[in-house]
Amino acid sequence: MSRPVVAFVGLSLVVLWVIGRAEDTTAWLVWFEGAAALGVVSVVGLVPARRSAWVAGACLLALTLVLFALWLIALLEHGTPWFAWWIFTFAWLCLASAVLVTFQGPIDATRAPDEL
Repeated sequence: MSRPVVAFVGLSLVVLWVIGRAEDTTAWLVWFEGAAALGVVSVVGLVPARRSAWVAGACLLALTLVLFALWLIALLEHGTPWFAWWIFTFAWLCLASAVLVTFQGPIDATRAPDEL
């Protein structure tokens, strides 16, 4: 259940990178966001199908911190504002997916066996 969520966040970050490249945003900001997007996409392979993955959750948490730091630096250095705020939005989505991946086992345990 959590693998498609992580894939969605990663691919959405890639789409944001493409839009940033097309709209002539701040160059360093676009490329650092693209690197973070590749990190999120690569974590998809660490997410198991039906149990918790603390390693994947820790990787996503680290990437969340990177995105929050990138947002803060972009605001302080007067990067492209709309792009910085989209990074902020995706940082929250990345944090939510990190929590989901980390606690996937207990979430699945609350379901009835016939729903799995």
